[in-house]
Amino acid sequence: MVRLWNERCDARGPTVAFAGGPRERQIVRRLRFVVGRSHGHQPTDRTGSPTTTGYGAPMRIVAGTARGRRIEAPEGRTTRPTLDRVRQAIFNALDAREMVRGAVVLDLFGGSGALAFEALSRGATSATIVEQDRAAIQFVHSNSAALGFASQVKVVRSDVTRWLDGGGAAALQPTLVLADPPYEWNQWPALLAALPASVSCVVVETGFAFDEPPGWDVLRAQRYGGTVVTMLAPAIHEAVAPDLSATGTDEVVG
Repeated sequence: MVRLWNERCDARGPTVAFAGGPRERQIVRRLRFVVGRSHGHQPTDRTGSPTTTGYGAPMRIVAGTARGRRIEAPEGRTTRPTLDRVRQAIFNALDAREMVRGAVVLDLFGGSGALAFEALSRGATSATIVEQDRAAIQFVHSNSAALGFASQVKVVRSDVTRWLDGGGAAALQPTLVLADPPYEWNQWPALLAALPASVSCVVVETGFAFDEPPGWDVLRAQRYGGTVVTMLAPAIHEAVAPDLSATGTDEVVG
């Protein structure tokens, strides 16, 4: 195994030149990320563009018509993009239940729109993204245009609770709801109560285990590091036949 190293640190951050195979290249990319962080430099992807997902790997659409296409997200802590592997697990589970193709999607706390765009790539009909951060909304518009989804995306700049209280979801009649709020947010009973009967599934991302709320069944719950993904569906209560013996009435047959 031949490796030629020429490492230096300057105002632009550490660089490494080498010759080697794919494994060596992966090791050096990780080394560049770790050393760069220690020098206060932001990690970049292969083109030199900044990224917030670590090890120089930008967010991308996982599957569908836009598979592999890049999703840009704002820097800072106002948004928390869902990691590609978590998005893949979410939508593989939804696809297995046939809940994505043809869906009317409502993406609450939408951030960069990554969840909505993944749904559209996999065959959802439309997506409404509710987000109050102005910078994030700019990325939603640029991402939807770059991915070719602009005609299928509606963006609402609003506080989610205020929008729901105003009947926004009822007017939309969504079938699939995706909710990824800040981890400290905890108004789930009010959110679920504001959703119309058209909703067949709600996917929530939290920092804690999600208790089964009244009127909803937990279809699936999985932890990915510090993120807990819970899939909810409206509870179905079977009709109970009346007890005729309790009334003293005989059942007439024939």
